[in-house]
Amino acid sequence: MPEGSDENRQRATHMRDHLANERTFLSWLRLGLALSGLGFVIARFGIFLEQLVVAGQAEAATPHWSVLLGPLLTGLAAARFFATEREIAAEQARPHYGLLYVILAVVGVTGLVLAGYLIYVWVSLGRF
Repeated sequence: MPEGSDENRQRATHMRDHLANERTFLSWLRLGLALSGLGFVIARFGIFLEQLVVAGQAEAATPHWSVLLGPLLTGLAAARFFATEREIAAEQARPHYGLLYVILAVVGVTGLVLAGYLIYVWVSLGRF
């Protein structure tokens, strides 16, 4: 074996860990952007519902908070990214699932609320 092959393998493994952490961070960023986009779509749908309210056909309730989910998720992902980078650099990386559980719960509850809201609007408009 060539001299330094263990050191090269360790360096490659270390670099692979950093790159995996970066890919994970970028996927969280994509999710954050998607949630912001969904928030804007919901806000636009709310404007449509407000126009229906003026016509007396439905009640308005626009969840403006949904636009803020993307930046909030991005901030949490950045904090997790930098903490993991420090752990990798110190060679003490370990899995953390807390943020994942929180995000899964928020996205799941948001999806259920939006589905219920959409069904409510369809029923109130007599289309369901």
